[in-house]
This record gives sequence, structure tokens and C-alpha cells, in this order.
Amino acid sequence: MAIDHDKVTEIAEAYTAAWNSGSPEAVAAFHAQDGRIVIDRGAPWEGPTGVAEMAAGFFADVPDLTLVCAKVRCAGDHVVYLWTFMGTRSGTKNPLRVVGWWEWNLVQWPASKCLAEVPNRTNDRHDKRSATRVHRC
Repeated sequence: MAIDHDKVTEIAEAYTAAWNSGSPEAVAAFHAQDGRIVIDRGAPWEGPTGVAEMAAGFFADVPDLTLVCAKVRCAGDHVVYLWTFMGTRSGTKNPLRVVGWWEWNLVQWPASKCLAEVPNRTNDRHDKRSATRVHRC
């Protein structure tokens, strides 16, 4: 399966914009009904409703949250989305900067909808991993 790097970049830019909109619903719109996000090996946030709840929590904790997509890399049916979350924690007023990546294993391509399994690893002080199923309409 050949991945169109330009299309993947377009999806990544739209996903980044969704996070930067501050709208939990905009973030959730990228996730399938059976999609999920697992953060720090915790309980999954499932479906668009769960993803919206997760995103709302991030926006409440870091109201000035900014997501930057540093790069998108493609190989085979895999995409790596390199990112940085930045902002200020609402409770402590301390700055926050977390760098990591999502690996998207695309299972529907080149259809207009992309479904991916996304393990995530950050390089902050803790070994954090998460998984997500992303769906872009």
C-alpha cells in the first residue's frame, strides 16, 4: 500500500489545527466510533465521546495548550507524527513542554477515511505510552 505523503501531511495539519482550536469536539471528529486513546497505560478513552472528554481535560489543565507538528514521516503503511505539546498548567502556572510522537499504522488507504493504530512515546521524565485509533473523514 502506497501512502501519499502530501495527503498524510494534510491530515496531520488538520489534526494539529483541531488540537489548537481548543475544541474537544474538533479533536474527537478525527476518531472513529471504535477509536480509542490510551494514555500512560491507563484506561482507554473510547469513541468520539471519550476522546472529547480526554481533550476537554487537557484543555482544562492547560488552557493555552499548543500542539506543534514538527514532522511527518511515512514508510510503507506507517506514519510517524512528531509533536510537541506546550502551554501553562492551570493549577500551578508552571510551563509545560512534552515532546513525543504517534505512529499511525494506516489500514484504510487511499480511501478518504484513514484508520490508524497509534502507539505514542514521549521523552519527558516518565516512560509514557498511549495508543489511539484515529479516523479522519
